[in-house]
Amino acid sequence: MFIAYPPNDGAAIDDSYVVKAYFSKILADGLSEGDLKARFRVRYGPDDSWPAGVQILDSAALSIAYNETAEYHALAFTLPNLYDGRPEFLHRIEVTHDRPDPLADLTATRRVTALPSTKPRITILQPQEFGSDGKPVEIILPDGPGADSLDYTVRVETDTATTTVDLAFLLGSGTLTPVDADDVTPGIQPEIVGSSAFWDFTWTITQPGSYRIEATATGPGGVNTDRRNATVIYRQIVGDDPNDLDDDDDGLADFDEGTVTPLPNGFPTDDSRYKPNPENWSNSDVHVHNAYGRSVPLLPDSDGDGLPDGLEVGWRTPSSDTNTATDSNGDGFPNFIGDLDPPFYNTLDNLGSVPGVNSASEGGDRAKQLWGSTTDPGNPDSDGDGLLDGIEDANANGWIDGDGASLATIDPPTLGRSWPNGRIDSGETWTETSPNDADTDDDGLSDGYGEDKDSSGTITGDTNEDRVWQSGEIWTETDPLNDDTDGDGLPDGWEVRFGFNPLDDGTSTLDGSAAKVENGPNGDPDGDEINNISELLAGTDPRVDNSVILQPGEEIVIGPVGDADAIVHGAVTNRQIFTDWKIDDLVVLDEFEGDGSGNQGGDTYLGYDGHDTSRDMVAFYARDGGDTSVGGTGEFYFRVDFQDLKPYAEEGNLDLYVLVDTGNQSVGEYTLPDELDTGTLMRWEACVAVYQSNNGAVYVDTNPANNTTSINQDLFSKGVVRRDQTSADGFRKAWFDSNFDAVEFSIDRKALTDAGWLGDPASLNFQVITVRDGTQNSPRGAGDIGGRTDIRDTIYDDWLAED
Repeated sequence: MFIAYPPNDGAAIDDSYVVKAYFSKILADGLSEGDLKARFRVRYGPDDSWPAGVQILDSAALSIAYNETAEYHALAFTLPNLYDGRPEFLHRIEVTHDRPDPLADLTATRRVTALPSTKPRITILQPQEFGSDGKPVEIILPDGPGADSLDYTVRVETDTATTTVDLAFLLGSGTLTPVDADDVTPGIQPEIVGSSAFWDFTWTITQPGSYRIEATATGPGGVNTDRRNATVIYRQIVGDDPNDLDDDDDGLADFDEGTVTPLPNGFPTDDSRYKPNPENWSNSDVHVHNAYGRSVPLLPDSDGDGLPDGLEVGWRTPSSDTNTATDSNGDGFPNFIGDLDPPFYNTLDNLGSVPGVNSASEGGDRAKQLWGSTTDPGNPDSDGDGLLDGIEDANANGWIDGDGASLATIDPPTLGRSWPNGRIDSGETWTETSPNDADTDDDGLSDGYGEDKDSSGTITGDTNEDRVWQSGEIWTETDPLNDDTDGDGLPDGWEVRFGFNPLDDGTSTLDGSAAKVENGPNGDPDGDEINNISELLAGTDPRVDNSVILQPGEEIVIGPVGDADAIVHGAVTNRQIFTDWKIDDLVVLDEFEGDGSGNQGGDTYLGYDGHDTSRDMVAFYARDGGDTSVGGTGEFYFRVDFQDLKPYAEEGNLDLYVLVDTGNQSVGEYTLPDELDTGTLMRWEACVAVYQSNNGAVYVDTNPANNTTSINQDLFSKGVVRRDQTSADGFRKAWFDSNFDAVEFSIDRKALTDAGWLGDPASLNFQVITVRDGTQNSPRGAGDIGGRTDIRDTIYDDWLAED
C-alpha cells in the first residue's frame, strides 16, 4: 500500500484535492465495501508535533475506487481546509490498513503543504473519536446516586477570520452552551492563539450512548463544517483510599484486580504458591488465575455493563475488606453480589462433588472448566450479540434463571444438583438470555442484533412481558428464548435468512400485518412443489427450484439367493451374499486408532464379553434402490463391515443404529431411541435400528415442527413413529454373516420420504453406532453403561466410544 496522489512529499493541496492510497487487490478479497472501508484509518495533523494534535478523518469521507489500475484498488478521500496562514508548513497524512492477526498492519505516509482556501478552516479538536493508540475514546459519565450529569467541553478550532461557530447533534441530543472567551467584546468570542481561534462549548451530558456532533463555521469566504462521533459510557467511580484494600467493594481486593496471576506451576519456585504438579491444584488455584488482573480496582463495574466485577468473575463470597452494603450508584444492586452459578474446574478437590472430574488415575486437564459460568469484566458484551451482559443477566445473580438449579453462595456443590449446562433443555423455562451464548435459542439469529434489537431485554410489543402473544399485542421483535416465535415449524433465523416474516405462520401474525401463506410451512415461493418445511429439512433454498429428478437405482438382494439364482461349481454353491455391493456404495471407512483420550485400546468402549470385535465397525455403505415410479425397487439399502463379527453376536450382544439426516443437520430429533442415553447435534429425521436377522425398526419423524431437545426425552410425543418389519413402509430385511464380518439390511424407501427426504441420495447425512443389547435403564440391561452414553463404537467419533 502506498499514497499515489499526491505523488511526492511537499506537494500543495487544498480541500478539493482527492488523495488516493493504492493498495493490493488481495486486501479486498472476501470483503464488502463497508467491511473494507472499516479496515482503513486516515489520520492527519501537524508534522512537527506528530502525533500530538492528530485528527482522524470521518469514515464517511472515505470511498473505494475499485480497479483503479490493473494491480491496485484505491482508497480516495479529501481533507478539510488545512491552511493556517503558513504556506510552507508541513501537514502529515497517514493511512493505516488493519490486517487480521497475526499479520502486520500496513501504513503509508505523505507530507503536504496547504493551499489557501476561501472557506473557513474548521476542526473539532475535542472530543476525539480515537486516541493516539487507535482505540475509541470514551467519555465517562459518572454513575452515582440520583440523576447523573457531566459538563464536558467541546473545543473547535478555526481560522481567525471565522465569525461564528454553531454546534448541532446529528445523532443523540443534549444541551450545548457556547463559552464566551471575551466578556468585553459583544457576542460569543473565541480564544485567539496565533493564526487559530478556539471556540469552546459546554456539553451537559445526562445519558450514555452514541452521539454525532456537527460544527459549522461561517466567515467571509462562506461556510464549512466538521463532524465528530462521540461515545459516552456510564462508570461507577470511587476514590482511592490507601487504608481500604477493596476500594470499590466489589468483592475483589484492589491488588488482585490489578495483578495477573499465573496457574500454580507458573510461580517462581521459591514462591509458596508454586505447585508444579497439577494434581495438587485446587479449584481456588485455577479460579484466581482466571479472575485476577482483569478489572479496575476503583470501578466496581469495570466495563459498565451493569454487573459488578466480582459477580462477573464468579466470586461467591467477598474479601474480608469488602463492605457488602455499598451501593455506589444507588440502583438497588450492591457493589458485591455473590455468584449463584460459579465456575468449577477439573481439580481433585472437586472429585465426588462435581460431575465429570477425572480421578487421579485418569489424569486430565486440571485447568479445564467443567461447570458454571462467568463473564468478562472488561467486556460489556461478553458474547458479542449486541446485548450488554447486565441486560442478559437482568437480575444480576450470575445464573441464567431457568437453566438447571442455582447454587446458594453458602452451599457446597453436590453430584445431585441439576447442573446448569447453558442449553435450554426439555422442561426448562428460561427467563433470561445467556451472556455467554450469542444465540441462546439456536435459531440462527443473535440475541441482540438479530432479535432483541432495541436491547430492552423484553419483546417489544409484549405488553405484559410474559413472552406469550395475546390478542391485541403487536410484536415487532422475535423472542430470543424461542427458536420459532410464530410456532410454524420454521426457525426464526431460517425465515429471516430467506426473506420470510418470522412473526407470520402463514395463517395468522403476531405483528398485526396480513398473513401470507408464503411465510408459513406450506408456502412454496419458488413453485417447485416443495413446501417451506420440506425445504428446511432438506437444507435447500426455498426460493430456488430444488425439484429432484428421480433415478431407478439398483437392487440389492439381502442375504443368500435361492437355488434358482445360486452359482454352483461342483460341490460348491455360491449364494451371492454381499455380491451386489459396489465400491461407489462405500460411504466411509473407520480408522482403528482414532481421536480420543483412550484410543490406545482401539476405538471401542470395551465390554470384555467376547464380542468387542463384533461391535467394532470398519466400513459403512448405503445405496438408494430408487423410487418405484421410475422403475426402482422402493427400498434403501445399508451395509456395515466389522473387525471380527462373531457367530450369532446379534443374538444378544450387538445392536446397530443408523441415524439419517435428510439434508439440514441443524433441524430434527436430538435424542436417540431405546434409552441409549445419547443425543446428537446431527439432528435426525429417521433412525434405522437393527436388532437381529430380519428384526429391526425405523423411527420416522413425522412432525418436524416439534423435536426433542434433551437425552431420553419421549420421541413418540414429538411425532416420531416406529415401523418394524411387520409395518408397512418400515423395516424390511437384515442378514448377519460372521464369515464375511458384515451385515446388510434394507428399509422401505417411503420411510425416508415420509421423514422429509426429497429423494436425492447425495443430500443424506449418516451417523452409525453400535451398542450391546439391553440398553434400558430400569431395570438396567446388560448394554447399559451407567452414567454415560451406551455407545460402544461410532465411525470417527472415538471420544464417545473410548474407554
